Amino acid sequence: LSDKSLDVRVGSITDEQSANSLVGDCGAIINLAYAGKSPAAIENNRNLVRFLARVQTANIVINASTISVHPAPFHTKHMDFKRPKPDSDYGVLKLASEREISRALTSSESSFYSLRIGPVYGRDQGISHMIFGDVSTAGFSLPFNGDLLSNAVSINRVCDAVVFLLKN
Repeated sequence: LSDKSLDVRVGSITDEQSANSLVGDCGAIINLAYAGKSPAAIENNRNLVRFLARVQTANIVINASTISVHPAPFHTKHMDFKRPKPDSDYGVLKLASEREISRALTSSESSFYSLRIGPVYGRDQGISHMIFGDVSTAGFSLPFNGDLLSNAVSINRVCDAVVFLLKN
């Protein structure tokens, strides 16, 4: 995103002071955080959401979520976009995070968007390294014999979507 003429700030928000010092003057916030599923991590995610919702300068908040808030297989005919029903712990936690952010922002003037994306590939993305390792292994075959479409998305397309939301 930094090469798309945007000021990118990366850091940890653990309390109201760190939120204000890192993003307190930002017009847009993009939340990419996911701390895990332990009770401490869940509490950390809730605190992060609370602190982000208090940033008064943010006109737009974009939350990186996952298609895992829908049950597998990930195909639009199986997805209820108004009432998603995740079938994994990860999907349950991400849906709870979406709802928590949305609720926290109801009293603000910020617009809220949740991007439900599949695995992200591209330079410096862990999944890309994993895939290259897998395909170079003897006996590798594509899941479902390659008959199903992939839900993976390029990091470049994710950035394009974020820029589109910010400019429109």
